Amino acid sequence: DGACSGKAWFYLLPAGQDRCTVCLPKGFRLLHVQVEHNPAPLLLDQQAERWTVLLGSAELPQVVQVSFMGMLAPGVREGQHPFPSPWIENWPVAASLWTIYPPAGYELADPEGGGRVSPLRLDAYRLRAIGELVEIGCRQMGEKEDFLRWYRVWRGRFSAMLGQVFRQLALPPPTELHRTVRAEAQSWQLKLAQWA
Repeated sequence: DGACSGKAWFYLLPAGQDRCTVCLPKGFRLLHVQVEHNPAPLLLDQQAERWTVLLGSAELPQVVQVSFMGMLAPGVREGQHPFPSPWIENWPVAASLWTIYPPAGYELADPEGGGRVSPLRLDAYRLRAIGELVEIGCRQMGEKEDFLRWYRVWRGRFSAMLGQVFRQLALPPPTELHRTVRAEAQSWQLKLAQWA
């Protein structure tokens, strides 16, 4: 029937901004927004598919999670068409990673300008993104109480992703990708020890 729902995670580096504008494709409804796992107060903008979200910090990296639902246009359900998704207005995007689970009977085509990646490679990208944001946060803040609270959460997030990568590396068969990701994960593991 064209109904769909999803969650989008945005890893933001606020650079002094204390809010962002979440935009949805036409015909989609916002269900819930969280900033760092906490429900976020929303301010409805003039336009129906735009909401201002207050961020937890104007300096520290954070994750904004957007839950949404909507109806795909009839043309999107037939043939190959782009899948509409939420976005953050006026924030540059360094990289986008998608994990899509299609309904029964649907087949996903490879996206233009990109391609499918293995779960190991996807987690390695996520590990690198989280690690880089932790490094940025550590350089920006000293011993402030807000920083220490932020650091515990992000270090836990980073440690969990590092563990997930190492669990996948234990699965056979070892490939060149395994060797590359293992070296990168071990490098991040050393950095994690330095952050302690």
